[in-house]
Amino acid sequence: MTITGQFEDIHRNTYTVTFQSDAAGENIIIGEGDKRIVFDEDPVVITAEASDLKDTIIKTKCKISLQTRGYVGNLFYAPNARSISVTVTRYDKETRETRTLFRGFVMPVTYTQPFARRYDIFTVNCIDYYQH
Repeated sequence: MTITGQFEDIHRNTYTVTFQSDAAGENIIIGEGDKRIVFDEDPVVITAEASDLKDTIIKTKCKISLQTRGYVGNLFYAPNARSISVTVTRYDKETRETRTLFRGFVMPVTYTQPFARRYDIFTVNCIDYYQH
């Protein structure tokens, strides 16, 4: 199964978010079709942290905010730390280069999905390859 989508920043650079899993299922393009899943206002936040000054490994986390219509937990449910991979890339319009900003996995069993409005915010928490 693949879930992918694109959005632009204020400089017209294109960001691509891709979730991939070996599980059987439909391939979904975020923001297309029945618009069951669209990006939220602030779709991707990537943070880096180190536990102390002597730490040589900088841990990176990524939060991907989506707006969903209906239940999508089955699409983002990760039963283990490596079951759904995530990649975030940026295509720079000026330099015409694509750069990978984040590569990792969906954190297993770490989300909730409200059902209060037609579209509810659904945040997918991700960790980089080195945190498990």
